[in-house]
Amino acid sequence: MTTYRSINPANGNVNKEYHLLTDEELFSKLNSSKDAYKHWRSVSIKERIPYFNRMSDLLKLKSAEYGTILTSEMGKLIKEAIAEVEKCASCTDYFIANGAQFLSHKTIKTEYSESYVQFDPIGIIYIVMPWNFPFWQVLRCAVPIIMAGNTVVLKHAESVPQSAEALENLFKQAGFPDNIFLNLFIDYDQSQKVIEFDGVEGVSLTGSEKAGSIIASGAGKNIKRTVLELGGSDPFILLPDAPIETVVGEALKGRI
Repeated sequence: MTTYRSINPANGNVNKEYHLLTDEELFSKLNSSKDAYKHWRSVSIKERIPYFNRMSDLLKLKSAEYGTILTSEMGKLIKEAIAEVEKCASCTDYFIANGAQFLSHKTIKTEYSESYVQFDPIGIIYIVMPWNFPFWQVLRCAVPIIMAGNTVVLKHAESVPQSAEALENLFKQAGFPDNIFLNLFIDYDQSQKVIEFDGVEGVSLTGSEKAGSIIASGAGKNIKRTVLELGGSDPFILLPDAPIETVVGEALKGRI
């Protein structure tokens, strides 16, 4: 792979192509993310919230624009694409409302004079995300990670590079400090270099079992935290009294 290509599945036309980063460009971005973390971790949760307020406003305001990008490069219905962007805004609003509580110290009763759980940021989190929900899969992961004081670098699916670019621009347009969220157009060999980078402290992947095995192997070798959401296909159990007309439509949606 030498490029990321956005292809419209409706007609096969190439929307846009993006060249891979060189290793020099990659490490420059990783170092920029590391430097951004050094500042961002010391910003209070109260000071972080306004950035997310602006992000939520942009997602609502530009839901049709973003939805068009999703539809043009991965093919879901425009109605569903817009709904996905709106769901991202709801997710952001949820963490705006609850983030401070989630991150607050939790006092624990023990025999000692004072015991508590404290939540601290840890560094750069590397997220590897799939094509099927190009905005949702990224933001439901990135929003709480960044709100907690970490920075994020993204390797998106090769088929949705316009979505990846739009997400990076979303953070910029919302006014976040530079390099808090960075998109990386890289290949699999470079992905391992990201995991090995000393500023990266965790990896989150949604993808196939094969991809999960590769990521987990690299993360384990380098003692990095991982969260893996891998493939699966659960049985759909239909009971005799089920309303068939309703069930067929819901089964189809669930399978897709």
